[in-house]
Amino acid sequence: MRRAVRALLVLLLALPTPAAATASASAASTGRVTLTVLSPVAIADVSGAHEGSVEALAVRDQEGIADDPARYVSLLGQGAGYSGYRTYELPASVAPSRVTTIALTANVRGPIAAANPWTWSLFDWSHDAWVRLGNQNHCGGDAGTRKWPCDDLDPRPWKYVRDNLIVGADSTPADFVGPGGELRVRLSARSPGSAELDWEALEVYSTAGGTGPRWTPPLRTRWQWQLQGAPGRHEATGGINVHVCRPTFRGGPCVRPEVFDVDLFVDPSIAGRFGYVVDTAAVAAIHASGRHVIGYVTAGDAERWRPDYEQFVDFDRRCHGCLLGKPFSHRFPDEYWANINRGRGRFDFMLQMLRARTDRVAAAGFDGIEYDIVDAYAQGRRVTGWRITYDTQLAYNLALAQMAHEDGLAVALKNDGGQIPDLVSSFDFAINEQCFQYHECDGGGYPAPGWRAFVEAGKPVFEAEYRLEPSAFCPTANEWGFDSIKKARDFNLYGAPWTPCR
Repeated sequence: MRRAVRALLVLLLALPTPAAATASASAASTGRVTLTVLSPVAIADVSGAHEGSVEALAVRDQEGIADDPARYVSLLGQGAGYSGYRTYELPASVAPSRVTTIALTANVRGPIAAANPWTWSLFDWSHDAWVRLGNQNHCGGDAGTRKWPCDDLDPRPWKYVRDNLIVGADSTPADFVGPGGELRVRLSARSPGSAELDWEALEVYSTAGGTGPRWTPPLRTRWQWQLQGAPGRHEATGGINVHVCRPTFRGGPCVRPEVFDVDLFVDPSIAGRFGYVVDTAAVAAIHASGRHVIGYVTAGDAERWRPDYEQFVDFDRRCHGCLLGKPFSHRFPDEYWANINRGRGRFDFMLQMLRARTDRVAAAGFDGIEYDIVDAYAQGRRVTGWRITYDTQLAYNLALAQMAHEDGLAVALKNDGGQIPDLVSSFDFAINEQCFQYHECDGGGYPAPGWRAFVEAGKPVFEAEYRLEPSAFCPTANEWGFDSIKKARDFNLYGAPWTPCR
């Protein structure tokens, strides 16, 4: 796979924090997906004890090595360790049957997980069982690398934890909503010791259901691809230059993109490392100008810097190395190919993790979604570490398209030219890199007519080149109806350079 530098800087997710300690829930609805953020309303100790008020858990206000006991809850484990749960209340306006994703978020300080894991679980009312979410290994349980350092092995700093509920084959998210809308989150440690909890919340994503109209990009739609931002530049819109205007490759007056493709998360050089900010500001600004925006996520690997990375590592450890494969490439050593094969629950786990990402993109107000890394089958075991068949990849990609459509999102097929004949009818547009440089736009190793099949089906091809000069590909791209752009020769994806073909 020839994939551009999606972002050399960390791109991380933030949850909205309830504004007041007295609020137990806040909701935001955008399109077909509603995000409801719940704060706990009660604490119950089963073994051990706690100090502090439940109201302190509604606001995230401790970071670094801050230590204000009035602003957090201390959980005190004695001889049998600690076990206790917080109670949450789902508003009656959210039907349990419409819930698609439940995610726990917390700000915690305590011993490293290798010494004494503090484990979160969610109660399944239908099966009378606690289902494990994860522990305090917020970035995989190691010190990271020089490029992406982490503080997992340091017990002093406050750490942001995020875990999605992964349900079994015989369960649904509705099973975790009890009488009166009650949800229970348990935190437990087997060994004596203590932990401080500054903030804990549940994100509940729900859909309105139905298959109403959704936006799809028409042919000949000028696009911009910006996955990186820089401090001091366009910070009001998360680093995205929503006003970019440049001449086409033929010169003349500047033109503006009609569609933007940006990461879900604000670049941390702007938001701060572990800032976890969803770029709703860019979405709002693009929409205010009457244009559309696509949200970028990866679907076939695990990136060390994402807030859900710990869950990939946790699954991999519990199945003895069955999920995470080789580093993606020499250029991207801090991300790992994921095994999407069906055995040992991997296929379902990956799709549920992607369901959570898709719900977040939809709830943030994006109009479409780009799933990257969806052709592992074509890379082979030598590259990925896994042998994935054509049929497995096809089933996975079709499932991605379906969940995007269920969330009201237009969906792109990215760099999977070998499966175009089987996927063109299920995807709304295509995104490709360097098909002109590698002579693949109209076949060239892929089933003919290659990416031109999308145009023939009335669906746009958003295409980017890095090394070719615009004069070498733009005339043909325009003739074929592609929406091609020239980006930086070094594969960086900042707002500029940007040269559209039309």
